[in-house]
Amino acid sequence: MRRTMSARVLLVLLLAAILTACGGDADDSDATPAPKMDESLDARIGRFDQTLREEATWLWDNMNTARTNPQPPAERCAEQRWDHKPVVLDAEARRLDPTAARMVDHLDYAATLIGQARDEWARHCRNEISAMNAVAFLESRLTPAFKSMNIVRDALDQRVARE
Repeated sequence: MRRTMSARVLLVLLLAAILTACGGDADDSDATPAPKMDESLDARIGRFDQTLREEATWLWDNMNTARTNPQPPAERCAEQRWDHKPVVLDAEARRLDPTAARMVDHLDYAATLIGQARDEWARHCRNEISAMNAVAFLESRLTPAFKSMNIVRDALDQRVARE
């Protein structure tokens, strides 16, 4: 009995170690890692920039598809989930790090523009607007969104270079 009990304990510990090493869930292979509690401000800004950039690129690809296809393909209209984690700075943090405050403002602006583009793309998918109108609108929102995100990326690169 004692030998069997220790074997069970070892088996449970081994399974727990395997699950921990694998991340727990088999469906988490494409999930964004959870933020660490001690994650730096620049890392959080960079992660927000990255998820916004991914969505903007997806929308840009949709826009290019609409240039040649009057009806959007079904796979381009499938709902996408973006794990955006906006960065919020209080007044004191903004005062202490004005560069970070400007980066957050640029990303918030880009997020607003990307949200407008996403909504317009959804209207095109519902056949409420033509492909030509969708292309014009998406381009008018995504171009300045990418410019704002590029400003943030440059500022982050400069901060890394100074370290």
